[in-house]
Amino acid sequence: MRKLIVSLIATLLWVSLSGETLHLRVTSQNDFDRLDSMLGKAIGGAADTVEIRLGAGCYFFRERHLNLEGLDAPGKHVRIIGEDAVIYPALDRSSFVPDATHFLPEGDTMRVFSPPAPIRHASFLVWVVDRKEKICRIRVDEELDSVALKGGYIYLTQWFRGRSYPVVGIKGRHVYFKAEDLKQQRFLYSVNTDWTFSMQYPRYRLINCKGEYAKARQAAACTFLSLHDACLDSFQIEGIRFVGNRRLSEAPDDALFQLTGTRATVHVSRCRFEWIQSDCFLAHDMTGLTVRDCLFSHCGRRCVFAGHNTADVHLLCNRVAVSGTGGANVNAFESYGRHFRISGNDISDFGYGAIRTDIHYTTDKPYEVSGVIDHNHIYQTPAYFAAAPDELLMDSGAIYVSTRNDSVVVRNNLIHHINGPTYNRGIFADDGTSHLTVRDNCLFAIPNHYAIDIDTRSAWKMRHRRDRKVDSVHEDIVVEGNQVDGKVRIPKKR
Repeated sequence: MRKLIVSLIATLLWVSLSGETLHLRVTSQNDFDRLDSMLGKAIGGAADTVEIRLGAGCYFFRERHLNLEGLDAPGKHVRIIGEDAVIYPALDRSSFVPDATHFLPEGDTMRVFSPPAPIRHASFLVWVVDRKEKICRIRVDEELDSVALKGGYIYLTQWFRGRSYPVVGIKGRHVYFKAEDLKQQRFLYSVNTDWTFSMQYPRYRLINCKGEYAKARQAAACTFLSLHDACLDSFQIEGIRFVGNRRLSEAPDDALFQLTGTRATVHVSRCRFEWIQSDCFLAHDMTGLTVRDCLFSHCGRRCVFAGHNTADVHLLCNRVAVSGTGGANVNAFESYGRHFRISGNDISDFGYGAIRTDIHYTTDKPYEVSGVIDHNHIYQTPAYFAAAPDELLMDSGAIYVSTRNDSVVVRNNLIHHINGPTYNRGIFADDGTSHLTVRDNCLFAIPNHYAIDIDTRSAWKMRHRRDRKVDSVHEDIVVEGNQVDGKVRIPKKR
């Protein structure tokens, strides 16, 4: 019995008696399943710092696997350090198809994210057939098999968002689908866009049908860590690889890491995030988030979304390779708070944009928006650049700044080979942006719109729309020292 107890302690944890740090070690799935309760007990102990070493191997997480919601432990520090550890979501094996193609990189043997079918162009605009029932149709480029499409969906995109709709019927080359987001304003309307862009032919995919979007093992868990309303001094994660998760809904609060109302500084370094379908990080109402030296690859939505009332968000020296592939109006990095720093990142191949800070002129602004975006390399790789007009959303910028800022500086960035259907810019300041400095950036190979665009079209809206929250237009704008091979649009000084 004594040997058994010693063996269990040796495999589960080892305790350092020096200083005020408690060291725990996890080496099996059974240990990993107990991670939440193990950490909770350790935090309640005498040690100021709890350090967990996650041994080499693969682990599967359930929904909210590490749930510290509401934890009240001021003065405590937590570190989780991976030793060649890979974390996958728990899988719903009921949806497994044995002959599904496995395609994850580096020899992984399970599939948790399905690749999209090729984008195609419809032959005409979206036609609203039944406004009451919200039934629409498009004409496609081939005869369709109504049996093969039974239970399928059409993924439709036109302007700056895309969405999937259930197919309700097939007649010849017409696909009929139900559009819950249909705006009942015109008899001819392109469901998820506005009228000015509806003359662009819609682009579509047929998914979960005709073998183009084969079902495979599906992730059953979305959130690994929740620090909602938790009080700690610091939480650190280092050296762990996360592969896949589940997108729970169309709601904007799905994330692998949920950091909302957190009274702790959070530091994440040397981690890898691959095939994540939700946001990787979601932060609101917190101060002190650093994500550094991480790799984000094939992420469906945002890599980091630091939303309302955040401060001191630092996104430094990360590599992003393919993000925002879910068809939403999202960017790889978004920070809307005060004193942010987005610096030294290498960002390529994004669905809408790379970096964004945004409070619109129709939105209340109860907090400061200030920060620096500098020394980032933003581009599309050759194959992605060539495919961009068919694949990507439009009306975007590699760096996007919206209206209501206190002080935003965009400097010393290298931006090149940015392409898309139309209106895809290098640096884009939208809707009467104020308090912005654009200095010493280098931009080239941006063929379909402005390399730098301080949008001058919004002055009338800013002065006359009833829903505006601000009357100022283009106050405190500085554009200087940039090297630009391409078109530039800036407001004239009065």
